[in-house]
Amino acid sequence: MEIGGAARQSLIDKEPELAASQLIMAAAGPWSPATHELFPHEARARAVALLRVGYLLAYRRLAGAADALTTAWVDHVLPAAITRETGRPRADVSDDRT
Repeated sequence: MEIGGAARQSLIDKEPELAASQLIMAAAGPWSPATHELFPHEARARAVALLRVGYLLAYRRLAGAADALTTAWVDHVLPAAITRETGRPRADVSDDRT
């Protein structure tokens, strides 16, 4: 469950224990726009840089499918590429290049 902004603050005010557990669960998960602020500075910077690459690819190379590519980029590519350990791909993503 992803909670952002005012909804998160309202939950924190009403049920701090539930809000804390949800925050811990979100922080343990993969990168997403909703968990971006929970990652270290280096990982957030990498996310921003890779997001720019995705937009450049989408709008310069595939203008007709730009929205679909950017959605796939944010939903699938970035979570696989962004880790708390800067510069390393996630361990659970296989690399079949041998």
